[in-house]
Amino acid sequence: MTALKGAKVFVTGGSRGIGTSLVEELYARGASRAYGTARDPRAVTHPHAVAVALEVTDPGSVSVAAAQAQDVTVLINNAGAAVGASFLDSPVDDVVELQPRGIAVTGLHLGYVDTDLAADVDAPKSDPRDVPALALDGGEAGAYEVLAADISRQVKAGLADDLAGLYAQLSK
Repeated sequence: MTALKGAKVFVTGGSRGIGTSLVEELYARGASRAYGTARDPRAVTHPHAVAVALEVTDPGSVSVAAAQAQDVTVLINNAGAAVGASFLDSPVDDVVELQPRGIAVTGLHLGYVDTDLAADVDAPKSDPRDVPALALDGGEAGAYEVLAADISRQVKAGLADDLAGLYAQLSK
């Protein structure tokens, strides 16, 4: 990822939860501008963020937003969307082909985050102010993935274990 000092960063979903914390962390790291997006730009409340209307599932909205932010040097896709794609089934070439153009892809893996979206979940949750620092550190380091919660670290470690260790019913 490009260094964040002096960067002009576009943050999808930049109006609440992790998105608001990302905008705050970007300015703390010296970004010169942070565009925060929401379906209703009035929801972007950070005093220094440039509010942009964006519906990520609407190509027309994406085009209008891109035209408003032509100076962007870093894009952080924080808006959630279910696309039904699987990284495991996708050719690694889809990620590698972007590298010569200066485009890096970093996957952020986390469990529940203490935001309004997980308000009714009774499980351990990460603080939304902690996630951006981990994500941005990983991105700046060129990491392909960032494990931003204990549960994601446990899942990854468990994937390397014998299945019998994960599923007692497999033990003989």
